[in-house]
Amino acid sequence: AGSRPPRPAATRRRGTRGTRRRRSRIASRRPRRFRSASTKSEEAASRGPSSRARAAPERSNARRVSKRTTRAVVSSSLAELGRRCYLPAGARVEGVTDSKEITKEEEREAVFERIVGTPGVRYALAKAEAPVVDELNILRANLACMRAAGAALVDRLGGAAGDDAVVLDVTGDGAAQAAGATACLALVDGVDDPWRRCERSDVDVATIKKGDAHVACISAASILAKVTRDRMMRALDEAYPEYDWASNKAYGSAAHRAAIAKHGWVDGVHRTSFDPVKSLIASGRANPRHKKKPRR
Repeated sequence: AGSRPPRPAATRRRGTRGTRRRRSRIASRRPRRFRSASTKSEEAASRGPSSRARAAPERSNARRVSKRTTRAVVSSSLAELGRRCYLPAGARVEGVTDSKEITKEEEREAVFERIVGTPGVRYALAKAEAPVVDELNILRANLACMRAAGAALVDRLGGAAGDDAVVLDVTGDGAAQAAGATACLALVDGVDDPWRRCERSDVDVATIKKGDAHVACISAASILAKVTRDRMMRALDEAYPEYDWASNKAYGSAAHRAAIAKHGWVDGVHRTSFDPVKSLIASGRANPRHKKKPRR
């Protein structure tokens, strides 16, 4: 007697605001279902190519050539490195996977040697140094490297002479074209077609999101590029040990930025259109150092 009647179900409160917040925090701490890399690959394969990926043109006699370009270094140093790799049909190279999954340099070096030692493998490397990136911007320099390496590899597959280990220098935003008539299908990691604004008659292109994790020739190209990048950084580190390029790989770490502030930047190696060099120039503290020729 005298007790308060229960509220209707529609207006019954389900706890205070603080209670709801605690429940939300508890739910956010619950572990998510773990999926291994192999499981993710199997799921991706079962889903098929991404809807955003361009369909590969049908060409029975087309050779499959990977085109893989990542930003070799950021913030303050040597710019873009493009690479292409052709793996003959049936080639199996132990250890080939996404280069980001191989964290130790010595392991990448070992896989690199196995790739280049596989019969029938051909590849091409191209780089755009800091002044070219300052002139073009990162994206255009990136695509120019992809075109240069792609055209060189197509020519080599067609029988043209060329040393795969020689890194080509890209000096502008030209539309590199292969001289030969070898039919190729270029598999490009990501969504950028390097020839999207250029006329091309020798290469068909299929872009593949996360291709370096699922396509063997793209994985191989990513390893070739990263090992080449590491070797270039070690050569620069010998010439300029104060910047510790062998460790930071020219990324804009705090120690690297501090070294630039203390010793100045290297003219022709550090990008003047990126901080901290850009800010140093704007403040009037222009103290570039003359570039040395790295020892091989």
